[in-house]
This record gives sequence, structure tokens and C-alpha cells, in this order.
Amino acid sequence: MEMEHIMNFPLKVDSPGAENPGVLPIICRRKAGKSTLIEHDCNDERVCNHFSQIVCFSDNDLKDACMVTLRDCGAIKHQNHGIGGERVFIVIEQIGDIDEGVWRRLYSASKSCVPNGSKIIVASQSDKIASFGTTQALRVELFTEEAYWYFFKVCTVGSMDEQEHPKLASIAMDMARELDGCFMGASIYSVLLKANFNARFWNMALASIKEFKQTNLLVYGAYIDNPWQTSEPTYVRTVNRISSEYLVILDDYQTCPIQITNPAQSEAEVPEVNIQDFLFASVIPQGKFKVLAWTSHLPPHYNYMLSCEVQRKYRMVAKKKRSQELCT
Repeated sequence: MEMEHIMNFPLKVDSPGAENPGVLPIICRRKAGKSTLIEHDCNDERVCNHFSQIVCFSDNDLKDACMVTLRDCGAIKHQNHGIGGERVFIVIEQIGDIDEGVWRRLYSASKSCVPNGSKIIVASQSDKIASFGTTQALRVELFTEEAYWYFFKVCTVGSMDEQEHPKLASIAMDMARELDGCFMGASIYSVLLKANFNARFWNMALASIKEFKQTNLLVYGAYIDNPWQTSEPTYVRTVNRISSEYLVILDDYQTCPIQITNPAQSEAEVPEVNIQDFLFASVIPQGKFKVLAWTSHLPPHYNYMLSCEVQRKYRMVAKKKRSQELCT
């Protein structure tokens, strides 16, 4: 339903007198899959053929003091001036609030420089963006349990016949239940499971998922209700438990492949480890480090990154005490 709504919006023909450009606010909780839905939209052939340019903005782009209109700055995802009648499709993805004054200024200035039929999608976790829309805001909810299982199964085993591999199918279903609708969790574990297609490995992965939930609920208690969706640092034990140390996920973010001209910039963007190294502790750098969680198979092939560090158990105990104080 959400995918259909998002897909129809940029292709919809505006009625006479409609405000231009049209704006669809998308409000979505963290890690519920809005970025992937928007990716599908931007890469759909019908959308690409409808617009001469698709421009995307991320968290810091709207803070650029040099930015005058929404056609300035941003990352160009698609460009073909021979089609689309110079119409522009602008996608703005923000984690938190968007300053209303900045938005009003940029939107007002953009009206005079974008052709009729141009469209804007504004996506954020904040309810405040609902007032930016020229149409009713779309609220993207988490998948139902049935829909999430279907998504996880397709990502993990594709068209595998469940009757031929009943044990793997059963383990996969348990994993989907434990992941509790987490879009990023499904994307990460599906990569690992496809690369290790055996019941022993899948059971180890299932055990690590259960321990992840138990550990973080123990650390935070009532302070968080779902460790998959929290913005707090989360604690992960290695799958093979060869170390008593915990890997701490401090933050997650996405990067878009860009043409690198500065060698120092290139080095800064390279992750130290991939997700399999991370979960199996085969390569763990000291201090803070970056982990490549997964890469989208859809253009522009976003890299989904984790910012991490290693902590010993006594630091977890201290964190638990602070969390309990917050809950009292």
C-alpha cells in the first residue's frame, strides 16, 4: 500500500490550479524501510522517464548556507534533459526535524525555478513535516508479521521450496519473529544466511539474535521497548562467543558512492570491517571503527554503515545502572 502511494505521487498529473511543486511528506519511524521504498521509487523506469532530473538531499544538505533553492546542492541521482520536460523530482530525507523557516524559504524560492509537474518528497521521523505537504502526509508503519516474514524469506532464500528445506525454513521463521519488523536487521542477516546455507550456522545466527535482544533489554530495562528500533547504543556478542568483550553499535547511517577526487576522503570512507568480520570477531580494530553492514542492490547502491567500538563487560554494568536511574 505504501509503495503504491509513493510510486503514484510523482507520476500523478496535477489538477489545474494545484500548487507547484507538489509535496508529499512521509513520516516513518526509524529503520522501518522508508529509504528502501524511496529507492525503489527513484529507480523505477516510469519515474526516471517522467523527470529530467532526480535530486536527493540528506541530513546536512539543508543546512548549507549557500543554498538558495531546492535545485541547488544535493546529489543528482538521475539526469536526462532530453526527457521529462525539465520536470524535477526532489527527495529530502532527514532523521530529525527540518527547520520550518528554512523549509518555507527554500520552497518559496523554488516555486519560480522548477517547471510545472515537478514533485518533492520529504521524509523524516518527525511529525512536524506534515505541515509541509500539498497533500496529506503518508505514515509508513512497520510491516505486519506476515508481510515481514514474506520480505525476510524473499531476501534470504528467494524461491526456495520450504518443503525441501523444512529445518531451514523453520529457523528462518524464528529469526523473522525475533527481528520484530526491523528492516535493517533483515537486510544484514539475509546476506549472512545466503552465504552460509546450512542449519548449524543458521541456528548460531538465531541464538545471536536472541542474545542481542536479551542483552539490551537487560542493559536498558524499561528505558527502551525494542532494541532493534532504539537510537541508543546497542550491545552485540560475537556469534561464536570467542571473546568476553561486547561490540557496541553507536550509530548507523548510509553513504552514497561518489566519485572520489581527494585520496584522504577516499580513505575516510572505507570501512575497516564488513558485517561478517564484525559478528564473528575475526577482525576487530581498536577504538572506534566503521562496519559495512550491507550494500543496497538498487542504484545508487547506498552503503549502510555502523559506527562501532569494543567495550568490556564492566562498562555495560555501569550503563545498566545509569539506565535504571533514568527509569525511576
